[in-house]
Amino acid sequence: MYLKTPLEKTIEQELLRLNINTPLKLLKVEEIAVKYDILLRYQRKPSASGIYYGIKVITIDSRLSYLEQRQQFFHELSHVLQHYGDQEGLPKAFVELQEFKARNFALHYAVPTFMIQKLELPKCRDEAISFIANTFKVTEDFARTRLAHYENQITGALFQREIEKHYSTSETVRESPRSIDLYDDLPFWEQPDFKDFITRLKLRGLKDDEVTNIIESMKSKEEERMYK
Repeated sequence: MYLKTPLEKTIEQELLRLNINTPLKLLKVEEIAVKYDILLRYQRKPSASGIYYGIKVITIDSRLSYLEQRQQFFHELSHVLQHYGDQEGLPKAFVELQEFKARNFALHYAVPTFMIQKLELPKCRDEAISFIANTFKVTEDFARTRLAHYENQITGALFQREIEKHYSTSETVRESPRSIDLYDDLPFWEQPDFKDFITRLKLRGLKDDEVTNIIESMKSKEEERMYK
């Protein structure tokens, strides 16, 4: 039993729309860039992305390893597809929040859940990490984090099943099971990772009213995106 999150479902639908249904088809980031009409460049400077005069551009740091370049591509792809405007004019905390969301997007796009489910992962966790890293051409650190996300979702699904078993004898009419996820099903301001992120910012001097302003700004942008 596995309950997919909205992000996992969205990425699966998008990749299938692009006819990317195997890890092999996911390996050529140049072809993915073409599918999105993105100008992809490699230069000896930090990776970046943006939309200039209507042209989507991703620049990857050519000094990075092949695996790191791939990870950077999916991170920058998130910015091009989901974020608008120049980060240079945004508050630092807002920029860090965008980066937080881009990292999560990259994890799921580079190693999609529906592709993981088609694989037979080794039972040993270290071997499973290496298997994911080799199959999807990402670093082992990246694969380790992605596997942790996958394991958390399985844990949530098992918890959901136990709750259903507990109430299975009840005559109360229950709604269809909903997805349990630590990363996407909760509002972003309720997600554990986001709360940890805000705690770190507060330790660096961020005030409560600034936190509120950031959350309200993000709510507004997500609502705008929802109704477009």
